[in-house]
Amino acid sequence: MLIPPNRFLKSFACLLAGLALLAGCNFPIFGPAPSVLDPDGMKTAAVETLQALSQERTQQAPPPTSPPSPTSAPTATFALAPTSGEPPITATEATLIPSLTPLASPSPIPISTSGFVLLRIIGLEATNCRTGPGPLYEIVGYLNKDQEATAYGRNDASTWWYITHPTRDGEFCWVWAQTTEVIGETANLEIITPSPIPITTSFTASFDQVNVCGSARLFIFRIENTGTQTLVWANIQVKDLATEKVVAGPENQNTPFMSSAGACAPTMSELPGRSRAYSYIRQSVEIKSGTRLRAFIILCTDMNQGGVCVEQRVTFSYP
Repeated sequence: MLIPPNRFLKSFACLLAGLALLAGCNFPIFGPAPSVLDPDGMKTAAVETLQALSQERTQQAPPPTSPPSPTSAPTATFALAPTSGEPPITATEATLIPSLTPLASPSPIPISTSGFVLLRIIGLEATNCRTGPGPLYEIVGYLNKDQEATAYGRNDASTWWYITHPTRDGEFCWVWAQTTEVIGETANLEIITPSPIPITTSFTASFDQVNVCGSARLFIFRIENTGTQTLVWANIQVKDLATEKVVAGPENQNTPFMSSAGACAPTMSELPGRSRAYSYIRQSVEIKSGTRLRAFIILCTDMNQGGVCVEQRVTFSYP
C-alpha cells in the first residue's frame, strides 16, 4: 500500500524524537556506537524516498488510453426485391397503359365495397381489353377464353364491362359484353363514365402484292388506321431507290381504299379509326424483279389533302 507523503514525514519525525529520548537516558547499546544522524541528510533521504515512491507509482499506473477515434456510421445497404413472375413491361407497352384511377381494391369474390358491386367475369373467347368502351379505344391487354377477372362497372348501354386488368394488378380496362359472361346481376354494376376518345391521326403501311388487272399492274399496300380519325384521301407514288425515278404515281385519290387485296378497283371512300383496308397505285413503267423500291403514302382526314395528313414510307423489292 502506498503511504501519502505527508503521513510519511510525520512518522519519520516521531521516530527521530524517540531515538533522541533513548540516547538521553544513557541505555546501554550493544555493538558499535551508532553514527550521529545529520538532519540535512535525513531531509535528503526523505526526499529521495518520496521521489522513489512517486516513480514507482508512475511505473505501476496503466498507460493512458487514447480516446477512440470517431467512426462514421455504417452505410445501409438495400437489396432489390425479387421481381414477380410477370414479364417486364416494354417501352412500347408502357405507352399504351391507361392512367385510370382504381375505383376500389380488386376482389376475387362478389362483394360490395364503397357502393360498388363486384361480379365475376369469364371470357367466352379471347377478347381485347381496351382503355374505353368501344373499338376506337386502344388495346392494352386481352382476356382469354375461360380466364376470370372482376367486373367493377359497365357503360350506360351495358354493352361493355369495366374490369380488373387480366395481367396487371391495380389496372383496369374494358371488354365487350358479347365475348364475355358476367356471373350475377349486371344491372347492379355501377355505370362508369369513360375517358373521352382521344383524337389521333396515324396509320401503318406495308407492301402486299402486285395485282394484274387487265393491262394494268397495281401496287397493293395494306393500310391499318391506328388512330381514331377517319381517313378519306390518299396520295401515293413509288420510286426506284437506286435511280430515284418515279415508277408509279403520284396520284390523288378521293376513293382510295379497297376491302380486299385482290380487288382491281377501289370500293371504300373512307377508312374509320382502328380499322384496316388496302390501297393501290398503278405501275407506270416496266420494272425488273428484285428492284428495290420505296413508296410514299400520304393519307388525310379531309378531301384534297385537307384536314390532318400523315405520311408513311414503305421500302420493298419488286416481285
